[in-house]
Amino acid sequence: MEHAEHSAVEHEALVQLMIMQRRDYKYMDHLLNIAKDDNIKDMEHGRWALNIPLDHFKTLMLAYPLLEHPDNDTNMREWKRVCKMDFMLPYKLNKNQRSM
Repeated sequence: MEHAEHSAVEHEALVQLMIMQRRDYKYMDHLLNIAKDDNIKDMEHGRWALNIPLDHFKTLMLAYPLLEHPDNDTNMREWKRVCKMDFMLPYKLNKNQRSM
């Protein structure tokens, strides 16, 4: 039963995230255009890979609680998995990141 409840929570959180992305369309479009900046094209260590508004981030954490897992390996595996999902595209600042 717990798995079914998580699925319902995950589904509702993702629905809300899509609504937020539509609501914040201009800002999300701006994020997609940031990749044209020469500073962002440099993928050296320490460059930002994602730019997620706080309300979107909190909703993302509801859908995927392992993103906040205290174990770094678990946390990193979940971030890599989630970043491959289509809905994450607008949050990726670099065109190289978008191909992940």
